[in-house]
Amino acid sequence: MQLVCIFQKLLVQVQKCLRSLLQHQLIWHAPNRSAACNLYEIDMNKILWFSRYSKFIYLAKMHFDDPGELIVENLLLQGQNVMSNCVQVVSEKLDDGTKDETGIGEVVMKTFQNMVEAKLLQRVQLPATDLEIEVNKYVLPPIGGIQYRRKRSVEPSETDEGPSKKKHKGEDGSASDHAPDTGIFWCVNFAWFHHHLRDEAIVKAVATKIDPSSGNVMRAALNASTVVTDDGLYNTKEVSSVEVSRALSTDVNIPPEELEQYLTLLTDHKVKMLHRCGDNAGGVYSINYQKLDEILCQSAIECIVREKFGSKSYRIFRLLLMKRSLEQKQVADLAMIPTKEVKAILYSLVAEKYAVLQEIPRSGDSGSSKAVYLFSVNLQRLARSLLDQCYKALGNMMTRRIEHVADNRVLLDKFNEHECKKNQLLHREQPPSQEELDEVEEMMTDLEKKDAEKCQDIIAKLEFAELQLDETIMFLSNYANSWTV
Repeated sequence: MQLVCIFQKLLVQVQKCLRSLLQHQLIWHAPNRSAACNLYEIDMNKILWFSRYSKFIYLAKMHFDDPGELIVENLLLQGQNVMSNCVQVVSEKLDDGTKDETGIGEVVMKTFQNMVEAKLLQRVQLPATDLEIEVNKYVLPPIGGIQYRRKRSVEPSETDEGPSKKKHKGEDGSASDHAPDTGIFWCVNFAWFHHHLRDEAIVKAVATKIDPSSGNVMRAALNASTVVTDDGLYNTKEVSSVEVSRALSTDVNIPPEELEQYLTLLTDHKVKMLHRCGDNAGGVYSINYQKLDEILCQSAIECIVREKFGSKSYRIFRLLLMKRSLEQKQVADLAMIPTKEVKAILYSLVAEKYAVLQEIPRSGDSGSSKAVYLFSVNLQRLARSLLDQCYKALGNMMTRRIEHVADNRVLLDKFNEHECKKNQLLHREQPPSQEELDEVEEMMTDLEKKDAEKCQDIIAKLEFAELQLDETIMFLSNYANSWTV
């Protein structure tokens, strides 16, 4: 009997875990016709995107201000949510009591609508009606009855009236249980968030390689092409120079003549950021995302080679990428490095799988004395290999950070409490007395403060390293996935 009870408790816990994972869309399930059960499958990509959540929230804040930031944060924490509930929660966080509750709710609702129109939010696709939801996943529900209601503090007289007041709870404070969008859940559209992150990386690379004005023109071209680009396509549809001019930001003042020069510069650049398809409408251009993904991936790998092997290895690696395949003597002549040193560097790159050595016989005889040895770089295979290493490094850094926080939890909590009390004293209306300041300062010794600051500095460095490594992972995975589309 005890075993039966234990099994039932475990079954209830497993069901709760499965419901939570399904709500966050971290697993998928499908009915198994051969057995009376469901099959579950883990979505590894969404689990690996946890480290990118902070970037999604920052991107929402950059484009949609504080309401957009809080909306994305709420949906990421909940996995999925109804629009009315999301508007209520976000409005409560933005409500400081100085503004009208109707105005706050309208601002949050308008921001939610704008994010849906930008395809950053979408309806949750239900397995039973995949086709219907796929067609209407960006259609908003009736929002006439959705509004923010500020929660009121409960008066003593109200508590004495019993349950009669609870029936009208929706009218007094919280949202009503009968919202017009009941059953319509929304979630974050990760594909379009990654699309925007990739566009930001492309604009940053163009601005660094050429100048900031070229970055602004590239951003306008990306925005103009994004409007007409379907999900999952790497070669965008054509956009004219007139559309690029309209997509320029209002604070960017580039005359039409200069815009034409910048478009020509981006077209003629060796990277081929833009491709001119025709001369009608002032020039028609297209963007090859697959080529841009290759450039970003190549740049990330070059940085890894420079940091790991040194500047000379970096020079040789770039030569192999430019010339495709070279002999050892050709590498030494082009890189202007002694042959003996080139040999050591090349075989070091081959041993670490950053370069590939290929033997080509000069004649039918496969003897080593009559063969040519060519060194090259297989960028696709190298990207997948480095992607595995980056994931391992990211896991190690996250484990190190978590252990460091756990080991110093008492010290960090004490330091945070000390800083909180100190800020409360300094920001209150009446200036604090010297005795109050001394009492707060005596909470921690100078040695404890120094250790706490050192601990926080280590945690901040680990978090920053995680963000940088995640950016490299994004470049490598985009390039690797571009060859599987």
